[in-house]
Amino acid sequence: MTDRDVINSLRAALGFDPKENEKEKGIRCLEEDFYWAFPDGIDDHHSGWTVMYEVEGGQQHPCTNVLKYWPVLEQDAVLKIRLVHYLVKRPKSRNRWELSKFLGNKMMNAFPDRFDYTFLEIDAAENASKLHALKLLLA
Repeated sequence: MTDRDVINSLRAALGFDPKENEKEKGIRCLEEDFYWAFPDGIDDHHSGWTVMYEVEGGQQHPCTNVLKYWPVLEQDAVLKIRLVHYLVKRPKSRNRWELSKFLGNKMMNAFPDRFDYTFLEIDAAENASKLHALKLLLA
């Protein structure tokens, strides 16, 4: 299964049309000529939240795919991000994905009402309930 297949299945689980809602874009730094973040997928939602998808297959430091949204949230005081972080291949050491979850939780505390983090592991029993809870938040 490719990263694109994973993202499309996540979109379908959250009620997005995999083909119609996707936007491929980077999130530009307002003061410099570079992009802070290139998510694997993006969906805008009528609730004002932007759903960002990060799929980890070969990344050895998945925490960077969480942390890169911090400066984005600092520079844009209106943007609201729901980050769906899906681990399809576990890193060599557990501390790397635990650090991702730690950073996601810290960012939710730092940006209440503007950042939400959902961590999913391949074949984890709780994935369905986490996706259902996220879908309810988006309803």
